[in-house]
Amino acid sequence: MTQSTRYTIGQSLFGVLSSVATANSAAAVFNPPLPLARQQSSRTLFLLDRGDRLIDQANQRQKRRCRVVLGALVSAAEAHAEVDALHFAARTAIQALRSNQITDGRCLLHETEVEPELRDGGANGALLLSAYEIDYEQVYPAVS
Repeated sequence: MTQSTRYTIGQSLFGVLSSVATANSAAAVFNPPLPLARQQSSRTLFLLDRGDRLIDQANQRQKRRCRVVLGALVSAAEAHAEVDALHFAARTAIQALRSNQITDGRCLLHETEVEPELRDGGANGALLLSAYEIDYEQVYPAVS
């Protein structure tokens, strides 16, 4: 079964996030339920899939834009410096990705504004968020 480009993008980003989490003794979670609950680890990096939309279409080729939110959560008193360092490490790793590392070179990653309803994620502890939009191309097989 062939996976979508959106799925490939999500897996690539989460792979990078998981590596950063491991290097920083943190947990990595893909699409945690909202409101955010404390995970098994007191330090958590997470990636939320926030949707996908069609931008343009020509035959079987679609230009699409998906949105993800990167989050760092540290469940400790006075954890602002710790969550900042964890979030900065994850942002640095994601922004260092080149499009050919995410898909086959046909995508563009750019940072955007975090949705207001996510800013107060209901988490206990310190929370930092970044949102990204990824423009990509999805090609569908021709239907005979």
